Amino acid sequence: MRIGGFREHGGDAQFYLRAGAIVLFIVLSLAGIVPSQVPSLTNTNSASPTPSPTLVPTPSPTPIPLSAIVEQADATTAKLQDIKVFLNGSPNNVVLQDEIAGLANKVDSQMPETNDLIRNGISLDELNTVQREWDGYATTISGWKSDLQSQTAELDKRISDLKNLRDIWQRTLDSVTAPPAPAANVPAQPGDVVPEQLIRRINDTISAIDETQKLVEARRSKLLTFQTRVSDIETKVSSVTADIKESRSIALSRLFVRDNPAIWTLDWSSLSLSRISREIGASVSSRFTDLRGYANAHSDRFLFHGIFIVLLAAGLFWARRRVTPLVKKDSELELSANIFRHPVAAALLLSIFFGSVLYPQAPKLLSTLLGAAALVPVVILLRRLVDKPLFLILDILIGFYFFDRIRDVVAALPIVSRLFFIAEMLTAVGLLIWLLRSKKLASQVEAASFRGFLTIRRAIPFVIAIFSLALISNILGFVGLGFIIGNGILRCSYAALILYTAAEVLSGLFNFAVRVRPLSDLRMMKDHRAMIRARVERLVRWLAVISWVYVALILFSIRDVVVGWLMGVLTAEIDFGSLSLSLGHIIVFLFAVWLAFVISRFIRFVLNEEVYPRMDLGAGISYAVSTMVHYVVLIVGFMIALAVLGVELSKFAIVAGAVGIGLGFGLQNIINNFVSGLILLFERPVKVGDSVQIGQHLGELKQIGLRASVLRKVDGSDVILPNSMLISDEVINWTMSDKRRRIDIPVGVAYGSDAKMVMELLTGIAASEPDILDDPSPVTLFKGFGDNSIDFELRGWTDDTEHWVALRSKLVSNIYAALNEANIEIPFPQRDLHLRSVDGEAAEGLKGEKGS
Repeated sequence: MRIGGFREHGGDAQFYLRAGAIVLFIVLSLAGIVPSQVPSLTNTNSASPTPSPTLVPTPSPTPIPLSAIVEQADATTAKLQDIKVFLNGSPNNVVLQDEIAGLANKVDSQMPETNDLIRNGISLDELNTVQREWDGYATTISGWKSDLQSQTAELDKRISDLKNLRDIWQRTLDSVTAPPAPAANVPAQPGDVVPEQLIRRINDTISAIDETQKLVEARRSKLLTFQTRVSDIETKVSSVTADIKESRSIALSRLFVRDNPAIWTLDWSSLSLSRISREIGASVSSRFTDLRGYANAHSDRFLFHGIFIVLLAAGLFWARRRVTPLVKKDSELELSANIFRHPVAAALLLSIFFGSVLYPQAPKLLSTLLGAAALVPVVILLRRLVDKPLFLILDILIGFYFFDRIRDVVAALPIVSRLFFIAEMLTAVGLLIWLLRSKKLASQVEAASFRGFLTIRRAIPFVIAIFSLALISNILGFVGLGFIIGNGILRCSYAALILYTAAEVLSGLFNFAVRVRPLSDLRMMKDHRAMIRARVERLVRWLAVISWVYVALILFSIRDVVVGWLMGVLTAEIDFGSLSLSLGHIIVFLFAVWLAFVISRFIRFVLNEEVYPRMDLGAGISYAVSTMVHYVVLIVGFMIALAVLGVELSKFAIVAGAVGIGLGFGLQNIINNFVSGLILLFERPVKVGDSVQIGQHLGELKQIGLRASVLRKVDGSDVILPNSMLISDEVINWTMSDKRRRIDIPVGVAYGSDAKMVMELLTGIAASEPDILDDPSPVTLFKGFGDNSIDFELRGWTDDTEHWVALRSKLVSNIYAALNEANIEIPFPQRDLHLRSVDGEAAEGLKGEKGS
């Protein structure tokens, strides 16, 4: 029997079809509300000239009525007071003035030195150092320009408002002081005279406006002066930066040209212990002087860095006390707990990553100290994370780092620097060969770390070849090439160690954070902690790899070359009429669409795990909300992707509208199903999880999609049904109002049976079954007299809609057993045959049969 359902007729289906086409056309046309001035990455040149805007004359301000002058004067006074408060609360540019003067002096003093270095020729390594310093100046100037422009724009707006305000009051003054034009035959009235106090109030208001305007203009004039000085400094910095880039390009093009004599042809007579000692002393003294001056100028940054390390270490100390009992409960935290055993080292390492932000244009000695401050905690933490046999590799790298710093000190002596480099490369090659051939070291590595150890050993021959090439290049006089190769590999190794350790520290911190409040209270953390942790760790590692690749490009002095080549490939445009596309546009478009899917998936995951369980929502409402969120995010992402691609959305709306009309007629069934799906989501005659019957298909509705819905039948098969069938065809919804379902079992017994006993017997069987509801209680009905039996029907209700078929089978089995036990016959169809005429031969046969 049908418990719930609905039926739509064919005419309504046609109505929904037409309505769907109209709705689609309207939705696509509404895309034109997005401004067509969306910035485009393409430089499309329109064939038709852009018409110039028509200049509309500004209407003259209207004088203030006499009755409102006092009120408006008070309002103007309050507004002027607000402007003065704004001027007093605006950024204090005294500090900026000093910083601009300091940078101007620094640029003026370093510009000749840098130009001399470029003219005399310096190594790529030194060029990178010089460029980083001048790039820091450019970054500082860019920040100043942005700040000054925003302040100037705000002051321009205030000045414009003050000018408009003064025009209004001036016209008001003119209107009240001008003699009234006498009307014909109408004498002047005494009431037409404006009180002197009112005129004085107007004059005072105008004077206050003029005074405030002068203050604002004076502040703007000062800002314009700053902008001019900053622009002058920017011109000088840009000139030096361009020279540095040109010099690097020349140096890169001459890498394979001998830039120094071979080592055996050097003039060794120029070397002496006194000169070496003097140069080293001068270098060290110069670096300490630079560091002292930098520290005095940026003492607040050093103080902030120290406070940050202390707070971070204190937080890690607190976390260490919390993580100890957690490790006993969860062994997965054992590796993460090693990070908390050295909170000071972890805090120092994490703080170093803010070094470039805290210390712009840092002197060489400070950079050296920051590098050492990063590598020391790296070694401390990695000794907790890797096997003991790998400690030797860490110690070797630390030794090479400090040896490099010594080589930096003697960089002013080219011959000594080359000798140090040759000794370093020889040592590196020898140690790598020993590591490659050492069987004892390989035997001590544990199984868990052996895969990583094998990866290192496979890379060793490649590194040996590179170090050998750097060594030979230096000996033969290709010093620039040797330094680029050798220093690049060593510094990439240092960066890999630091980034790997930082990734492990961040993963450990996240692993701990998901086990303490507030994250531990989230349902998604309880149910999907392992999945979330794995994905976060994967993301952190990918970020570390990308960062290492970027750092490697910088260390090998090929970042600008690689970035320039990539930009050339990505920005190469192909014209399609008025639309220009490039590989970069296509990649960004695909990325935007992919990101829309990722965001939609994440939002729906959070809704399903955190929001819906905390709210009393039915499955149909939650599914409808999630589906609409999915559609909205995808549509917004697609529109953003089109804007990034350079498509003018106003033109796209017109084309899309025309295409929508064509789709409405050409793809009627698809649009009909789409609109039907929207009706199902909002009107919700059937919901996901309902037990429904559509024609001969009976089962549970699993999904309502864009075009079709999925019905899981009781036999386990999935039926794909167009959404329009759920709207236009007859649908029986067994669980629309509630989850209860009635089970009907017809029973027939032989004539002569006690009807009352049969009814009590059937009712008792249903009442004794725990899955049959007590309210409404089961009942047995006397249906009537059949051809061969007395017909009854047992009716019982259950709320187990998933297993009602098995429950019905169980009841039928119990009924059969009970009837047999009570000796109640279940009849089968019988027929009496009456013969009206029989063939004689057949009659004799029947008689013989009877006689026998």
